Amino acid sequence: MEDAFAEPQTDAEGAIKTLIDKFNAEQTSKLEQDLFAQRKRLAEAERSLQTKLTKAATESKRIATDKIEWTLGRLDDIRRTEPKSRDSRTFPGHYAPVTIIENGQHVIRPMRYQCRIAGKPASHDVKYQGGYNARRDNLEGFWKPLFGYRPSRSRDSYPRTTR
Repeated sequence: MEDAFAEPQTDAEGAIKTLIDKFNAEQTSKLEQDLFAQRKRLAEAERSLQTKLTKAATESKRIATDKIEWTLGRLDDIRRTEPKSRDSRTFPGHYAPVTIIENGQHVIRPMRYQCRIAGKPASHDVKYQGGYNARRDNLEGFWKPLFGYRPSRSRDSYPRTTR
């Protein structure tokens, strides 16, 4: 999504680019704080392991190492300017450009790869992951309120049929 605004052509695109840059700066700051905390955790675990080998310190070292690696990768992604092939993939919970027809015109809109049952809060997406996977065998369970039902309309708005 961000690549489309890398070189803004209009004031609106420039405003979007500014918001993207602001968001990336906030994310960079947060990730750098997390990186500092994980490096501290790793150092404490290594210090603990020098005196006594414990399962807790070993796990803490493993987790900190994994999180450091992930955070450094995320920081590299934020800072890079060259697109990669994985940038064109769509992942659950992420936005992607989607072409729709609006008022007879093809329009590109950002849409999130996710489906949330009406009335559920955004926290529902995090608590119950998998909202992007509405399989046929699950349409009568979790997805029942969404699929196979029409919104309420008056009886007169449906075409009449005879048998």
